Amino acid sequence: MIFSDETRLLLANQFRILEQVDPTHALKYQRFSTALLQGFEREYALVWAELAYPVADSVCGQVQADLRMFATLQQFYPEVAFPGYSPDTEPGMLAYSRFLLSADAYSRFAVLPDGPPTARGSLYREMHELWNEAEPMTQDVADRLQALYVERLSEEQP
Repeated sequence: MIFSDETRLLLANQFRILEQVDPTHALKYQRFSTALLQGFEREYALVWAELAYPVADSVCGQVQADLRMFATLQQFYPEVAFPGYSPDTEPGMLAYSRFLLSADAYSRFAVLPDGPPTARGSLYREMHELWNEAEPMTQDVADRLQALYVERLSEEQP
């Protein structure tokens, strides 16, 4: 990654400010600032190592749809918990769901632990198919969703 001199200076100054604002990480920010000011291109990767890979808008939309579906299902079955996403196969979905769960709109859901070892995308897609057939949610659809949810989660149990 190559930066112009202006970009390097701007970024280095930002890290100098962070040194003052966040003393617990001051040495890290000082190292970043020095690497940028000195033009140590090999070290630039350290600066960006903490950035997560971007999560596509479509993936974020799917997570929001999943949470809305579970919120609606919980109106009929309050005990139904949102099981989350797999950190191994759905890390972006897990990260975005945690971000949303920290907001007021989804505060009724528990903040997710590391998530299940199994990907849940196929379960959620099946549930969405049922839900989309009969929106708004009726007791019959809620019963069918809950049955599918219980069946599929029980298949995962050893």
